[in-house]
Amino acid sequence: MNRYEVARAHADWFARFGDVYRPQTTAAIRQGHAIGDTDYAAARQRRKAFRARLATDRAAAGIDLWIAPSATGPAPADLTTTGTSIMCLPWSNAGLPAVSLPAGPAANGLPLGLQLIGNFGADEDLLTAAAGIEDVLNAASTAPPRTAGPTA
Repeated sequence: MNRYEVARAHADWFARFGDVYRPQTTAAIRQGHAIGDTDYAAARQRRKAFRARLATDRAAAGIDLWIAPSATGPAPADLTTTGTSIMCLPWSNAGLPAVSLPAGPAANGLPLGLQLIGNFGADEDLLTAAAGIEDVLNAASTAPPRTAGPTA
């Protein structure tokens, strides 16, 4: 779906300025050109069914908010990449709102992220919940370290 949409969104610009696009973007656009309207419509139906299944599972389990890692590990050490988006993929595909919060440093000192995922169309509810969770995470990061209690 992404490749189809990027190809259509950039159709005019790419025709005029394709020679200055990054190679990765050019490849994505070319892939999108190969995807037909029928395949795209079928993918949209699969997305809709996946979103409905997530909503059903959430309700059945009494889940208010999905919580997942934002990435498979800490942030990259340099700016050559933003890392993999694999942990965001299911939520993005379903069209669910998501927000990432800093969740403290990894062992190497680089930041880790905590991803919160809300209900479809409930962006404001997600942001309200995220603010409360962010307060808890911030309080935990400024709390003095725990010391071990007496041993027997």
